[in-house]
This record gives sequence, structure tokens and C-alpha cells, in this order.
Amino acid sequence: AHILLKGACHALDSKEYQIAQKLSQEAEKNYEDSFIDRLIDIEFLTKQTPSLLKGKLQALAQMYEKKNLIAPMVKVYKRLTHLDYDPTYYQKILLHTTNAANKTRWTLASLSAAIKNKDWQSAQQVAQTALETTQDPIPILCQLETVYTKWHDHELNNLWSQLGSAYLRTDQIDLAEKTYRKAFEKFQTLELALSLGETLLK
Repeated sequence: AHILLKGACHALDSKEYQIAQKLSQEAEKNYEDSFIDRLIDIEFLTKQTPSLLKGKLQALAQMYEKKNLIAPMVKVYKRLTHLDYDPTYYQKILLHTTNAANKTRWTLASLSAAIKNKDWQSAQQVAQTALETTQDPIPILCQLETVYTKWHDHELNNLWSQLGSAYLRTDQIDLAEKTYRKAFEKFQTLELALSLGETLLK
């Protein structure tokens, strides 16, 4: 099957679409569940019908996972994130990412994608999980602020307290003041008034 699929790819490159279609149909009849067949099949689909690519990539990722081939599996899920939104893709990537910088980058990418698709609950879950381990909470808290501004705005009280405190720990006094000020204007609590007053004295 992979020879037929390779021939279909070459036919597409030469704009011989009818030949490509015939070869791909013949390949489907002789299809084997192997990595090489799937990878060439994906190459063919990428050139002809991108709309079918998602299902093929998902099947490939599942095959890699079943065989415990983690690195190529993660690579496929990263490619899937460019096709459509599914929080599962990001969960798989984050689960198998150990480098701290990469983990932060993919956490923020996951949050951005969830926010863009108005998946507030997933965004909240990703952020809360990340906040338990991150050494740099500010970018995540800022993303979470966007979530709570649109959904569950009562959570902003605690979030702004956390964000203001994080700004103070990193000597970003102006940002801490702005954060505590908008928090006090919205919630009018004694705790926030004290935090704002202490920040203004710095």
C-alpha cells in the first residue's frame, strides 16, 4: 500500500489528479496498519484533502501511544493543535512534557486556545493545575484573569489578590498598585483596602 500511496503523492506533485485518485483508492484496498503506510497516507492527504487529515493524525497518535512511542505521539498531537481545538491534545502534550520552559509554553498555549474557543472550564482547570507547580505564576494568573472576566467573575477577588502579591514579590510595584486598585473598586473589602494602602507606601 505504501508504494501506491507514494505514487499518488508523486501524481499529485505532477497535477495528475485522476491518476492520484486511482492510486489512492487502490492503496486503500491493500492498506496495512503500519507506520509507513499511515505516514505516507497523511502526506497524501495533506496535499489533497486537509479536511481528512485530522482523523488520520488522531489514529496515528493513538497507534504511537499504544506502542508507548511517546516522542512521536507528542509530535502528532502538536500538529493536531494547528488543525482544530480539542483540550485533549494539550493534555497529552503537557502530560509528557518535562522541561519547565516547554511546559510553561504549552500551558499558555492551552490557555490561549481554550480562551479563544470560550472553553472557560478547561481554561480554569489548566491554569489551576499549572499554578500548583509553576515558579512564574504571573503569566498564568493574567490568562486566568481573562477567563474570570468573562466567566465566574466572583473569582476575581481572590485572583487579583494573588496577582497583586505576585507583582510585589517581583518588585513590579506599579502593576501591583493597578491590580489592587481595580480589585478594591470592584469588591470594596477591607483586605483589599489594606493591600492597596501598603502598596502605595512602597
